[in-house]
Amino acid sequence: MSVVANRPWTSHENIILQRLAAAGKYVAATAAEMNRSEAAIRSHASLLTLTLAKAQRGPKAKAK
Repeated sequence: MSVVANRPWTSHENIILQRLAAAGKYVAATAAEMNRSEAAIRSHASLLTLTLAKAQRGPKAKAK
């Protein structure tokens, strides 16, 4: 995936981000769908005061 640095957010992208956040999409999936970095998604969601779904984590491997 090619991500363009410092690309301004459009009002249309704001709406898409709001809808994806409301749908409970994970940051990685949202970033891929919007062609933005995960950091950009987190940062802009914070600016819009949106709550994003956190990625599910599997069980930790036990040390032997």
